Amino acid sequence: MSGKIIKGEDGWIDYAIDEWDKAGVKFYDVLTNPESIEIEYPGRKVSDKPMFSKGYEDCNGVVLLGNKHSGLTHYSLAKGVPEIYLQKLINEMTSLTNVEELTAVLVGGDFTHFNRNKKFLEDYEIPIIGQYLEKHKGRIFPKRYRKKDLAVMPKTKEVIICIAANYFKQLA
Repeated sequence: MSGKIIKGEDGWIDYAIDEWDKAGVKFYDVLTNPESIEIEYPGRKVSDKPMFSKGYEDCNGVVLLGNKHSGLTHYSLAKGVPEIYLQKLINEMTSLTNVEELTAVLVGGDFTHFNRNKKFLEDYEIPIIGQYLEKHKGRIFPKRYRKKDLAVMPKTKEVIICIAANYFKQLA
């Protein structure tokens, strides 16, 4: 991947990507796939189809990966309690596969929410195979640097995060 450093109008340094990396291509394949399902905020979904959700800022997302299905959440603490929405997600997933076959990926914009999600999954002994938590607690970042989108591909058990609309990272 090649790119160049540029300074934005707000004074922040950006990395402009000249070539999309593999994760970015996969991410946009999910967004443009007519079979993909968008998970609106607040919400959760279990499906064997590709899924995505946009606009995680202070929200948290949990992805449960099963044999053929995956589950995706998009909540803030103001709109949902992890002990309730994760229990419902686990119940939906375990109606399709055994809990022992589940793995998880966590994405966080809120430290407290992230840790509650993590503890809940650990209590179920669901292995966390990938995670992303912003490390800017107490510091105000421009909104575009907090924006995160998630794409999930159940068939290949892949999870990709897009940060600030131009940085892609494969989490699973």
